[in-house]
Amino acid sequence: MKKLNSLLIALAICSIANAQFSFSDDFESYTVGDYIGSNSAVWTTWSGATGGAEDAQVTDANANASSNSIYFESTSANGGPQDVVLDFGVVFSTGDFVFQSDFYVNQSAGAYFNFQAESVIGTTWALDCHMVDGGISFQNGSTVMLAAAYTQATWFTMKMEINLTTNNWEVFIDGVSMGSFANGETQIASIDIFPTQGNQFYVDNISATHTPYVMPQINGAMLMINPIEGLVSQERYASVEVKNLGLTTISSFDVVLNYGSTELTESVSGVSLNSFDGMTVDFNSPIILGEGSSALIATINNINGLNIDDDTSDDSKTIEVTAVKPADGKMVIAEEGTGTWCGWCPRGTVAMDLMARDFEGFYQGIAIHNGDPMELAVYDQDLDVSGYPSALVDRGTEIDPGDIKVDFMERILVEPSAFISNGASVNGDSLNVSLTVDFNLAASGNWKIACVLTEDNVSGVSSGYSQSNTYSGGDAGDLVGVDGTNWADLPGTVSASNMVYHHVARALSPSFEGYAGFPNSIESGSTYTFNFKFAIDENWKTEDMHIVGMLIGADSKIDNGSSSSIDDAIAAGLVSGTNVLGTTNLSQFDDVLSIYPNPSTDLVKLSLNIKDAATLELKIINVIGQTLASRNYGNLVGSQILPLNVSEFPAGIYTVEVLVNGSLSTKQFVKQ
Repeated sequence: MKKLNSLLIALAICSIANAQFSFSDDFESYTVGDYIGSNSAVWTTWSGATGGAEDAQVTDANANASSNSIYFESTSANGGPQDVVLDFGVVFSTGDFVFQSDFYVNQSAGAYFNFQAESVIGTTWALDCHMVDGGISFQNGSTVMLAAAYTQATWFTMKMEINLTTNNWEVFIDGVSMGSFANGETQIASIDIFPTQGNQFYVDNISATHTPYVMPQINGAMLMINPIEGLVSQERYASVEVKNLGLTTISSFDVVLNYGSTELTESVSGVSLNSFDGMTVDFNSPIILGEGSSALIATINNINGLNIDDDTSDDSKTIEVTAVKPADGKMVIAEEGTGTWCGWCPRGTVAMDLMARDFEGFYQGIAIHNGDPMELAVYDQDLDVSGYPSALVDRGTEIDPGDIKVDFMERILVEPSAFISNGASVNGDSLNVSLTVDFNLAASGNWKIACVLTEDNVSGVSSGYSQSNTYSGGDAGDLVGVDGTNWADLPGTVSASNMVYHHVARALSPSFEGYAGFPNSIESGSTYTFNFKFAIDENWKTEDMHIVGMLIGADSKIDNGSSSSIDDAIAAGLVSGTNVLGTTNLSQFDDVLSIYPNPSTDLVKLSLNIKDAATLELKIINVIGQTLASRNYGNLVGSQILPLNVSEFPAGIYTVEVLVNGSLSTKQFVKQ
């Protein structure tokens, strides 16, 4: 039988209008070993099953100023199995909510909890709190709203004073304010305590109170300013959330924005905001981002044309706007693994489009499709991501596409070793490209160059162009694209007729690894030009295509990139240089002819795309001209991956001769 104590009586009155809610639990009324979900009318678990592995047990191993507490631990990669929920019984969306708890987080371990925004658990996360190695982060999704610190292996008290009416969340650690923020969610229904992998922590003296909001006659409130960040000198348009927190209907108002020496006013009229109604106000004039961090203040005034507001404490909100100065001539490249079959891949689509919009001229995205009609096999096979969608920024660590901006903001600060200039010309159905690399810093090691063609506004009529959409229905949360479309409102499969794809990788030359055309020691001031030749597919819309250059450093990361439309590259002119793939090679092959991995110890693969059906013969020749292996593959056409076993070859340099209908091409590889 569940215990009913006086602490729970307060919960029973929370449904009474204007009543104050209060709850606390110090776990002293339980017996050591009790499951709190089985012995309480309030505590439960995520699934609702109490008294088992998902529940938490009372312990006397460690407590703060008392005997008992509850302990959480997980070594599972997926967290849990403990997953304890304190349900507040109602959804609080206005008034003052205060949460407080004592935590003890083991040395070099962590802790985690979240607030749920809806009565149905798992619908909407209002806020996540992560504690790891002495650092606390409060996050809404992937956005860090506030960061703080705690002392490891020591009890500390966390208190959160949350004004849900005005959307002000303030955090205290041991009585000291860590700062405040406006949150994207302004409702609280429950708290979920869930140990993620590596978590080891105790919880004691947990409490929550809610005081209802008393509405004045006239009160326009500024709820939040949507975050703004970018690069120095970029334009950004502010967007704010306002709300009527008074009894009088609001028909007009002004929002004044102050940032540095800039003051902007956006006047709103012809609206009808009743009590608790809110709206978004988008500014039609931009601010110009200045270097460093500066305060941006948004204030609501002139309500209904009157200079009256019965509560001025909620008229303004302030955020810090941080802009960074990019390194001169720097362009960051993001490569994303995606596919129309992948229901989570719209997340990558949205992230790539947002980056292209917000950082034009500093960023170039490349969408590398897998298993659909837009797949470029030679690129997809070497991207080598562990799941979809995934992304690499400048060939760094594999990340979720939602984190592209984080890595971009770091990479854009790194001074490149060289700058790349694009040039081009068209000869019949061939696109000739030149990438001129000007080194402003000395470099050494095995540097490489590669060229990619991308296309925007790609569509098709076959079912392969239909996009799977896991976000349909909203169970996976909202996902809003640059055009305002919410993927939650779209069907589980978005038909090909309604899909347009951008940043699609169309051609790669010579390979994912690039062409090793630089000396091992490169002097500052050196210039190198490389020529690439691409066969133009009749289905490509060249007016929607970009030429992307990638300079790959000795560490295999992209040092710098370049991007231009084909028309702009043609206007710049083709510069003569080293042929990465000569005209003879391209008479039978497309732009793709590569051998990888290079160097290799046992197996190399030859990748090529034969435009028209042809017979293919292959030889492997050592440095003294001896043929060590040969094979006739017969008649082939299209993309081919030919594995070559070289495990028994002595270490050294070898040449692969590829003969297609009498046209000879060669590639070299190193056997280690």
